[in-house]
Amino acid sequence: MPFTLTEDAARWLKRELKVDSGDYVRFYVRYGGMNGPGNGFSLGVHVTPPSQIGEKTVVDGVTFYVEQDDMWFFYDQALTVQHNKETDDIEFVYSR
Repeated sequence: MPFTLTEDAARWLKRELKVDSGDYVRFYVRYGGMNGPGNGFSLGVHVTPPSQIGEKTVVDGVTFYVEQDDMWFFYDQALTVQHNKETDDIEFVYSR
């Protein structure tokens, strides 16, 4: 799964979650929600250390990651996490 986190989204997450260098931010699969690709699941965000990282990107010392157990969600799609300036929130954009 290609996993992309824009710089603006990383800054927004760091500010909103109050994380610093050395912290870990997990994108995890949850049942329901509104930000998924339409399969009944969506992504949540949680500050927690990893168990077994499946995919990660590091920005300013903060590790943003998906656990290996959640990689099934991205089997046939790529994820871009970006910042929406109009709503001042992050967006999950899925592509195949």
